[in-house]
Amino acid sequence: MPNALMTYSSMAAKIKAMKGRLLGEADYNTIASMQSVQEFFSWLKMTPSYNKVFERASDAMHRGEIEKLLQLALYDDYARIYTFAGPGQRRFLKVYFKRYEIQIIKTFLRFIFDHRDITFDTSLIPAHFSQQSSVNLLELSRCKNLEQFFEVLKGSIYATLLSPLRDIEGASLFDYELSLDIYFFRYLWKQKDKVLKSSELKAITKIYGTQIDLLNILWIYRSRRFYNVDSGRMYANLIPIHYRLNAAFIRRLIECASLTEYLELLGKSFYGRALASIEQSARDSDDALSRIYGQLMKKLRRMAARKYPYSLAVIDEYLFLREEEINDLTTAMECIRYGLDASQILSYIRK
Repeated sequence: MPNALMTYSSMAAKIKAMKGRLLGEADYNTIASMQSVQEFFSWLKMTPSYNKVFERASDAMHRGEIEKLLQLALYDDYARIYTFAGPGQRRFLKVYFKRYEIQIIKTFLRFIFDHRDITFDTSLIPAHFSQQSSVNLLELSRCKNLEQFFEVLKGSIYATLLSPLRDIEGASLFDYELSLDIYFFRYLWKQKDKVLKSSELKAITKIYGTQIDLLNILWIYRSRRFYNVDSGRMYANLIPIHYRLNAAFIRRLIECASLTEYLELLGKSFYGRALASIEQSARDSDDALSRIYGQLMKKLRRMAARKYPYSLAVIDEYLFLREEEINDLTTAMECIRYGLDASQILSYIRK
């Protein structure tokens, strides 16, 4: 503990200060009362935790561009934490960085698949962030089709990872994004054992092991309940990592004869108690499942940060909360755009 205290005392203080700038209930009430996206945009430019990335933004900015700038606020936070971090902390942050690099790659893929002509000003990305990236973000932002996209990625791990999809007729954006997500979890799971030790390794293993298990549980359920995916595709689309649920149990979940059997079997698992709080009606809702997943991950990170206050758990929790906040702001902006009233907007945010 003394070594951890010396290593993390200043970082813990910095994260505490950054958490103090996260939005509160009063902020969301203010947002919910807004009448236009322009009003929302003007508010962001005046808000301390967002004005840095929005101060140079044009007043005529499209909502899609606003959404991308919101993401840049998260990347700016990461860069600030990385700059402040010591050598040991940076080793894990470099691994964690893959998540953000993948998010940006997915953004450019969406532009290509949706044929959207949205400008992404890469000059707003923190300088350190661009330097740490293994791909040329400026060139990637200019790609208009997959041919150009793969040309820019040539020689990178992402080209190797995604190239097989080029030979699959009808490969969708979902297929590309799923491959990237699976790669991130496999990469993090392997690297954490190399860069972490002791209580930090234990905390991060529990957080991401649980997250992987829950994502696989949700994917199997959605595949059966909403998408009618065959068992072969279910296996292919799972994250191939087992924490609390072994491969045999996952196989049993996939091969259940009915949803009722699936839920009964799941109830006997390590996660049965946590998932038992979901009412039957909620189990039939994709939104409800996503919500309970988010609640469980938030609770797990909060517990880890409290149990290990001088560890990477506090950084991981903050970055998770910041990302959740940005998702809430994106939801609020869409609600404002469609003219929902304040109570409806708050309802969507709280989900």
